[in-house]
Amino acid sequence: MVSSRGASTSSLGASTPESDSGSQKRSVTYATFQKWCRDFDRELQTLSWLDCNTIYKDGKKIVTHLKCSICTKFEANIKGRRNYSARWIDGADSLRTSNIRDHVTAAQHIHASSLLRQE
Repeated sequence: MVSSRGASTSSLGASTPESDSGSQKRSVTYATFQKWCRDFDRELQTLSWLDCNTIYKDGKKIVTHLKCSICTKFEANIKGRRNYSARWIDGADSLRTSNIRDHVTAAQHIHASSLLRQE
């Protein structure tokens, strides 16, 4: 796996190919991820906090997990908070912009963002 920086609100480049088990699994290209980063940064007036893990599949760079660089940086400070989840630190496997929006409004992310502003 390769860790990459970059976020957007469009699902261009996303598809849902059949997995080995026959269930649908969303696939997002790295180019789409980069667009998400630009779009979210513009919308939220932030610098890129969205990160990802990628793999190469059939010659294309594919996103496997989404991560939050802010929550990762302040994990020790937010770990004991109510409703703490390591999902965005270890890597969220749900590759949907609605999940990105949910994370950015979560108390955990808001607290970690306030710690970043205090630096």
